[in-house]
Amino acid sequence: MLLNPDQQHAYDAAVAGYNLFVTGGAGTGKSVLVRAIKQRLRSLCIVAAPTGLAALNIDGVTVHSLFKNGGGALKEARTLILDEVSMTPPDMISRLVGTAKRVRECDAPWGGLQVILVGDMAQIPPVSGAAHQHLIRERYDGNPYFHGSRVFAGFRIAELSQIMRQADPILCNALSELRFGQLTPAVNAIFDRCVALRPANTPALVTTNKRASEINQTELATLPGVPYQFEAQIDGDVANQTLPADLLLTLKVGARVVVLRNGDGVANGDTGTVVDLDGTGATVQLDRGARVDVTVTEWAIKEPRVEQHVDAAGKLQTRLVEVPVGTFRQLPLRLGWAISVHKAQGLTLERAHVDLGDGTFCHGQAYVALSRCRSLDGLTLERPLRAADIIFDARAFDYARLFAPLDRIVPQVKGCSIYNRSGRPFRGDEHLPNCPLTRKGCPRLCAIAAGGQHGLQEKAA
Repeated sequence: MLLNPDQQHAYDAAVAGYNLFVTGGAGTGKSVLVRAIKQRLRSLCIVAAPTGLAALNIDGVTVHSLFKNGGGALKEARTLILDEVSMTPPDMISRLVGTAKRVRECDAPWGGLQVILVGDMAQIPPVSGAAHQHLIRERYDGNPYFHGSRVFAGFRIAELSQIMRQADPILCNALSELRFGQLTPAVNAIFDRCVALRPANTPALVTTNKRASEINQTELATLPGVPYQFEAQIDGDVANQTLPADLLLTLKVGARVVVLRNGDGVANGDTGTVVDLDGTGATVQLDRGARVDVTVTEWAIKEPRVEQHVDAAGKLQTRLVEVPVGTFRQLPLRLGWAISVHKAQGLTLERAHVDLGDGTFCHGQAYVALSRCRSLDGLTLERPLRAADIIFDARAFDYARLFAPLDRIVPQVKGCSIYNRSGRPFRGDEHLPNCPLTRKGCPRLCAIAAGGQHGLQEKAA
């Protein structure tokens, strides 16, 4: 997997054992980096996300699943990668830290677990109700973002700056300004030139799921022909919030669709028109030229589990595995005349028509909508941007003083081998040789004092 210099620097730091916050604007290759790190660290690494859909997009697990089975997965893991951290509230971070310390019996930061946070704080924020907002005000001084928890001693920040999705420097520069809430006259003029009627076969990006459904159902009803219905098949422990596609999908020949999964000649975010239907699937003429047969696909809903086995030497070994706990089978398609901005986060579109209607209602919504398209040639707007559309919460970026810059990668101090069976180092463990837990019965130091096997390993190190 070929990485650009920014990605490679972050990758090297992750492999070296640093605790990291990896950030960067839309389209800078954060998901590519996550997949590369996971492939390198393999079974010692858990990749999690705050929502089911985000977890499926990275072939990971939900954060909530980490608390199951007494948090055993956190005990056995070497590294935790938490993706889409912009959508992760601080109380979830605090719970993760507390659980990791408890199950690993270690008061080192995060219980000695290496942690890599990934996300763009300019994108969609955590969703919370009134009760949750009250908790945030009481416990986190009103900061609803992950860094409100302030549990990041020893973390470094790695910024990805090379935009991979767009090549047009004019669009890239305009999006960079919007990312920080700046709608200058020059930027406004760029997007004013995109105001036009929605071109044929171009998905509209709208602010609510309700509006997207209204557009899609109205357009579907105007098509002649017999509708085909595809009902999802669910087995096992699959919660509604993890569903990657509709429970009931109704299609007709001529329907506009968006592809929801990579594979078999299609890519996540491909758009096209249904040209044939039968009871097993649909034939879709993609806008980029190919004609593909789309059949029912299966998504595996996974949870991390701890398994034990006896090796060839007769010793009991423990390993961390991701176990499917349920499956969801459905056509990987969604009606594509309109898509909500929330569901479009993570998509790359060749063409998009941004319709902000009466206005946006949350931080980063306009930025996410305008950054989905590869080029200005493929982007149209229903109306001119207004200053009120650019909602920017400065608290989202109030993390700079919490993370030291990642400059050069320096030799690491060996971490605690009791909780680091791989023998790999942890960034943030520099204090362990003089750890205050020495006076509090730390199991690592107790093992050394007892001259046990782990103690001998530590002395040898």
